[in-house]
Amino acid sequence: LPHKNGEIRVFNSNGKIIFDKDGKRRLYTGIARDISKLKQAQKELVKAKENAEEASRIKSQFLSVMSHEIRTPMNAVIGLSHFLMEDDPRPDQLENLKTLQFSAESLMALINDILDYNKIDSGKIELEQLPLDLRHLLHRIIHSHSFQAHEKGLKISCEIDEAIPQWIITDPIRMGQVVNNLVSNAIKFTEKGYVKIGLQELGKDPDGRTRIQFRFEDSGIGIPSEKAKRIFEAFTQASSDTTRKYGGTGLGLAIVKRLVELFEGEINYYPNSAGGSVFEFEVPFEIDLKHLEEEKELNHSSPRSLAGYSILVAEDNPVNQILIKKFLQKWNVGHLELAEDGKDALEKFEQDTFDILLVDLQMPYFDGFEVSKKIRANSNTKKASMPILALTASSFEEVKNEMLEAGIDDYIPKPFSPEVLYEKLSKYLRSKSFLPD
Repeated sequence: LPHKNGEIRVFNSNGKIIFDKDGKRRLYTGIARDISKLKQAQKELVKAKENAEEASRIKSQFLSVMSHEIRTPMNAVIGLSHFLMEDDPRPDQLENLKTLQFSAESLMALINDILDYNKIDSGKIELEQLPLDLRHLLHRIIHSHSFQAHEKGLKISCEIDEAIPQWIITDPIRMGQVVNNLVSNAIKFTEKGYVKIGLQELGKDPDGRTRIQFRFEDSGIGIPSEKAKRIFEAFTQASSDTTRKYGGTGLGLAIVKRLVELFEGEINYYPNSAGGSVFEFEVPFEIDLKHLEEEKELNHSSPRSLAGYSILVAEDNPVNQILIKKFLQKWNVGHLELAEDGKDALEKFEQDTFDILLVDLQMPYFDGFEVSKKIRANSNTKKASMPILALTASSFEEVKNEMLEAGIDDYIPKPFSPEVLYEKLSKYLRSKSFLPD
């Protein structure tokens, strides 16, 4: 209703009719309340909610872009350190390369923690379901920390139950984060003595999944009993002295706890009877029987070779081009073409025949999805069916629907290791008679 001062007021009213004993209407009674302020508050609340959602969307978009922009140069740093370490360096060079690799991988782990904590905190993280060689993961993480452990004089050991399957289905990146955080913490907070990692199969669930217990034990400074209950909270460390002496963001164990819960497990802390800390959790995993069969077909003891193959690489980052080129040439690739953008990739595709395409998903002119769609639509059935592998700094969950729609067969996450690159290539090329068995 219009107010005398010109404002529009909103009222909430209700009323009833009063009847006499003969059933005739005698009068009306009712009440009206001015709810203008309530309605205004509701509008402001809706507006505030919309603003918060928009801010959250912008933040998520920013973190997604930052994730890609940071991981792309890190791919070159980590990749080239892998390449140089395989190139028979001198002992002094090897020591420097180990330092470089450890620092780069530590930075990458920190970046993953910060980016993933935001996703976990907002409930937007989804676990991928991909094959993982658990033994190789442990070996790689321990190897990346061996230089730091050696400098401190620590003995680092790992015992893995022989009953544990070679290949499981899980989220390799997130499982790597969990293990890396716990190994890193154990080494960081241990000045002398040892760090032990143990994996044991506890049995099979009714659904056939294998249940594996992870145990991380160290002889370090331990955690005071009054602080133990809060160690899994974000931005929490045992004391301010701990932060000053050992550093760290205080996010590691908080992320570990949330990720283990996503893996359907629960992590527990126990004081080590000999001094130090013990962290334990158990998680069920689906066994990857398909990958086990593929392992039998492919003998990894043979020298890596891509002789006789023709490979097209579409990557707009010149440093990543150099990195991929170095690995493929080291593996004696038969023919290699590099395209600097989507348009160049399609032109080279039309001019020649290739056995496989490695394509970056973010490129000028045509991105990796558009390039893949155009290739799949080619009138030459043989050329159109060429395997396509995506190169991306995005997680599989973020791009899987677009990949499926574009006809992309698989993906290689950045930063990638030479083992992952060769494994993915060999998976789609080993049907050719000249790939070594």
